Amino acid sequence: MSPKRKKTEIQTEPSAEVRRLRTMLKTAMKVLGFTNRDVERKLGLSGSYLSRLFSGMIDLKVDHVVAIARVIGVEPEELFQLAFPRKKRAPSAGAARLRETLDEYQRTGNAPWGGSLNLADLEFEDSEPASQQQKSSDGGSADLEQVLEKMMAKALHKVLDRMG
Repeated sequence: MSPKRKKTEIQTEPSAEVRRLRTMLKTAMKVLGFTNRDVERKLGLSGSYLSRLFSGMIDLKVDHVVAIARVIGVEPEELFQLAFPRKKRAPSAGAARLRETLDEYQRTGNAPWGGSLNLADLEFEDSEPASQQQKSSDGGSADLEQVLEKMMAKALHKVLDRMG
C-alpha cells in the first residue's frame, strides 16, 4: 500500500490524530479477535506489514483504515467516530463554513457537483428520511446536526453490540 521509505528520508513524528487512529485500529482488531496476521492474510499483505504500519515505519493512509476496518467487520465511519467522538464545543471556523455551505446546497439544490445535497444519503438504513424531519428556523443546520447525531449514535451502538 505504501512504498518503503529510504533510510535517508527525514521521518517526522505522526500527529496525535494519526497515533489515536492507529491505536483505535489495533484495539478494535484485538477486541474483535483478529491478529495482525489474520488481517494481513485477508488483505493479501506480507507478514509484518501491520506491525510496521502500527509502529510508524509505514505511513497510515485512509486506504489502510478503510481496508482494515472492513476486514474486521466495522464500517470505516464507525471507526472514525469511535476514535474521534463528538466533543461539546463550538465548531472550528472551517467546520462552521462547511456546515453553512452544505445547508445552502440543501436549500437551493445548487451543489457544484450538479445536484443537491440529500441528507437522506447521509443516514443509515433505519433512520427516518430527511423529508420527515422537522424543519428548523435556522435554515436546516439543526436538521444536518440531528442527522449526524443519529448516525453517530447508531454507529456507536452497532460497534458496542458487536463488542458484546
